[in-house]
Amino acid sequence: MAFTTAGTNTELIKYARDVWARGYIRENRLVKYQGTGVNSIIRLVKDLAGDGKQINVPLVDILNGSGKGSGTLVGNEEGIDNYGCSMWADWLRHAVAWDKATNKDNALNFKSLGVPMLNQWYKRKLKEETIDAMLSIPTNSTPTGFRGVSGARVNGIKWSDATAGNKNSWVTANSDRVVFGSQLSNYSATFATAAGNVDTTSDRMSANVVSLMKRVAMSTTSNKITPVSVGEDMQEMYVLFVGSKSMRDLRNDDAIQAAMREMIVKSEKGFANPLFRNGDIWWDNVLITEIPEIDERLTLSGIGAASSDVVPAFLCGASAMALVTGQMPRPTQRNETDYEFLTGLGIEGQYGIGKVAKVPAGGSALKDWGVVTGFMSSVADA
Repeated sequence: MAFTTAGTNTELIKYARDVWARGYIRENRLVKYQGTGVNSIIRLVKDLAGDGKQINVPLVDILNGSGKGSGTLVGNEEGIDNYGCSMWADWLRHAVAWDKATNKDNALNFKSLGVPMLNQWYKRKLKEETIDAMLSIPTNSTPTGFRGVSGARVNGIKWSDATAGNKNSWVTANSDRVVFGSQLSNYSATFATAAGNVDTTSDRMSANVVSLMKRVAMSTTSNKITPVSVGEDMQEMYVLFVGSKSMRDLRNDDAIQAAMREMIVKSEKGFANPLFRNGDIWWDNVLITEIPEIDERLTLSGIGAASSDVVPAFLCGASAMALVTGQMPRPTQRNETDYEFLTGLGIEGQYGIGKVAKVPAGGSALKDWGVVTGFMSSVADA
């Protein structure tokens, strides 16, 4: 007896029109630190929503005068130290396109895919450029490439584009708010020398380094770093953004592990440990938040002791960065359709992201307004 089998090209093949899986893009963990208020770490500035490409963000430092008692006050007044931090917003655009033949022959619905994928792409670009801006060197100049073919939305000089002289000038101007490894004595006005002092054993991220960076932030004088106030009691805190390897080293730190064990034992809710909440660590009034893209985008290869890798960490206070928006992202469509045979969907927005910086009274160089930058050893996983 012979059984019938499918002949050549007669087997039925079906393709699902719904997409089951897409390439993974991590959500932007920095969004929750954005806001329009002075207490936000990343300030949202929307003044360019009308016309213009540049805005000067006003900064005012604290009064430092000693004042008078019964002495003469006339002629002894103190001037208000004020400054305008220049920020530029450039365009970001992208699109996808296909023709009617491809759309008809394909199982996928390109039109339903286009808008969410473009939105996802825009958010990823903003996240990546925000991280790049954390290590940028502030300037009063229009970003290189501004209004060019690719645009330039990161304000200042991106670290990858900075010269040795740019880095040395920045380290000198920010000598009271940079930390190399676990000791302030690692500092040098020559960036390469300071980074070369960071070794792979004692200069990893740790509980002691977190506390050191906090003390540095609290000891700043001119352009004093203002902590973020939270809760009804207005508790002061800072937020420390670290890469995955620095978070790994922090979780392996003896002090952190001991605190974790004690809090688990004492907690009435078992493992509801306030030290480890939603992937973050809370230590010494500093919230340490893991941003994996810091490792991916900002690892400084071979600049540490014995040609080891170094990765930055950023302890931020209020108004540390500014996100200047000229136009919120909006969907666009292709105008030239070749007699309605072509379809094109796009996205278009305008923004600029950068660190807030100010020239201190009596100074001549820009100083980061609300960031202590640490440079820690980054050892690869075994």
